[in-house]
Amino acid sequence: MTDGGDEPKPPRVALPVDFDMMEPLANVLLLGGRIAAATPYLSRMAGSCRPLWSCRGVVHASLHLGDVLATQGDKPGACAAYAAVLARWGAA
Repeated sequence: MTDGGDEPKPPRVALPVDFDMMEPLANVLLLGGRIAAATPYLSRMAGSCRPLWSCRGVVHASLHLGDVLATQGDKPGACAAYAAVLARWGAA
């Protein structure tokens, strides 16, 4: 009889990312130079209407998304992301 230590382990599966973890995850990916991997998280955060998520988080995500899209040469996308920042904080 075995103790289970010799049995194969199940394959790793990608776990869904909780929305509240998207900002730190996107920041880590950006710091690691993994811009393409961070872009979907930034897009989802920037377009969020979650009432419990702070406006600051949405604005920061929009700003970072604009920066990422600008470096990728997506000028219309970058302008739209920056326009979202100005729409929320431009009058401040």
